Amino acid sequence: MAAGKSPGFAVCDSGPGLWMTIPFGCDILLPAAIEKGTVTGMGASNKICPSCGRKMKQQFIGLQHCKCGMSWKKDIGFFERTGNMVFALERQTVGKKVKQVPVIRRKN
Repeated sequence: MAAGKSPGFAVCDSGPGLWMTIPFGCDILLPAAIEKGTVTGMGASNKICPSCGRKMKQQFIGLQHCKCGMSWKKDIGFFERTGNMVFALERQTVGKKVKQVPVIRRKN
């Protein structure tokens, strides 16, 4: 067996600080993941902004913002922010646990 390989898996160096083990090699899965902005591994929460190409910053779990005015929310995807949007965490009780989920509200 070659160094750094296991049967059916390839260890890929996909860039600085991004090492991953994925089935069937890097050339099949990684380019599609990069185009979608959903790379697995270190920094998996960083989305790439479709309008300017910068990495988006996480505000809450499931909500990311870019400097150019684009945002990404887990359930709706990419959208452009407006001046009357307010982002907040709302508490939801699921069984005995209380979860906080991001919501978008409008200013009056």
